[in-house]
Amino acid sequence: MTDEGTPLGPATPAFTVGVAAHTGLVRERQEDAHLVLEALGFVAVADGMGGHNAGNVASGLAIEALREHFERVATGTQPRGIGGLLKRLGGATQPAGALVDAIRSANRRVLGAARRDRRHRGMGTTLVVAWICDDRLHYANVGDSRLYLWREGTLRQLTRDHSLLNEYLDLGLIGPDDVATFPHKNVIVRAVGLSPGVAVDVGEARTAPQDRYLLCSDGLTDLVDDVRIGDLLAVGRSPGETARALVARALDAGGIDNVTAVVVHIGPPIPDETQAEVKDAQAPAVVDDSQSVPADDLGGGG
Repeated sequence: MTDEGTPLGPATPAFTVGVAAHTGLVRERQEDAHLVLEALGFVAVADGMGGHNAGNVASGLAIEALREHFERVATGTQPRGIGGLLKRLGGATQPAGALVDAIRSANRRVLGAARRDRRHRGMGTTLVVAWICDDRLHYANVGDSRLYLWREGTLRQLTRDHSLLNEYLDLGLIGPDDVATFPHKNVIVRAVGLSPGVAVDVGEARTAPQDRYLLCSDGLTDLVDDVRIGDLLAVGRSPGETARALVARALDAGGIDNVTAVVVHIGPPIPDETQAEVKDAQAPAVVDDSQSVPADDLGGGG
């Protein structure tokens, strides 16, 4: 993208994105979907709800709606910088509002498709999105797909799962010792596409050099604990290698679900030392869509 077309401000740091995805060893189709709009600093993961009709359709439609919503800012004559970008997105005054608007657009897309086609009634999807604007990463989520931050040896989950498990914990119906045996861990209480109104959680984090952010579906977190996730993020591999290692770990643990990992590294690119792939007899090998985004490709006037 040329300097005249770049929508983000000059304070946006250089970053690199790596993606890996796999159908898993049990499921017959991929119901996860992901999006990387590197020139806009935007990434997303969606997990079509297993057990619902056309989960793959729901996640695909949600990602398609996000792409269309955000790619509008790549054209036009509005001023550059965050203010101009937000104006092109429809008038939201803050990045958080723009993310909520985008997810609501995805919700309308999925719900409308379900209403038009009886075969798709009841389909839905989780959604977690992250957007790097200047020196901050803004994020939003619905469902139990997660965003993590790894910084200086510490892993922190930034999003909160909208799950029945967490509701039971909040109400005091179960305690921390009951989590491991809770029979409905994968039941979520919010999803995109199930009703006209969708509640969206938002947040932000100030970025720092060497930060690593992980967006992932529950096919990873159900099988790989936070300690192991942190260990893999800490190794210092490229984001692409790290994403592939995370997915491979989930497969080693049984691969009972689709799994997607998107890793964002803040700072200059790290060489990708290996292109090894995890082979899948029933689906394509692990997808690696690593993309490097120098700071000067994002810079521009305010």
